[in-house]
Amino acid sequence: MNKAATSEVLTLNITRTFNATREAVFDAWTNSEAICTWFAPDASMTTTVDQLELKPGGRYQFQMKEQEGDTFIVTGEYVVIKRPEQLIFTWQWIHGDDKAEMLVTLDFIDKGDTTELQLTHEKLPNVESRDHHNEGWNGCLVRLGESLTS
Repeated sequence: MNKAATSEVLTLNITRTFNATREAVFDAWTNSEAICTWFAPDASMTTTVDQLELKPGGRYQFQMKEQEGDTFIVTGEYVVIKRPEQLIFTWQWIHGDDKAEMLVTLDFIDKGDTTELQLTHEKLPNVESRDHHNEGWNGCLVRLGESLTS
């Protein structure tokens, strides 16, 4: 497999449209209270924000806890914060074997009454990780859409 094909396999791209302004969608990603309402792939999970330093070089850490007691902790650093157009941050799990540092880029595109979100998750360590993150992000984005319209 050539390098370009490997890179393509290990990058996840998701596009979703929300019935909200891009400022509102951007703020949902950068406000601790808002994050706690939607940032987990399943509504049975609870999310807490341990750290959120919204500045380039600032750190974040979120915990997603299942009802059964398993806790998933993700941490990273903000690379680019360009409100309301773009948010780029590193992404790294604290638990398990998959501790690779990845990169997430969020582009918020104004579509008038709606906002298109383009999520790019790069540097995924393997296909299994890409597929797992695809499932998780899609669950989170469904919940984000619900929180923006409630």
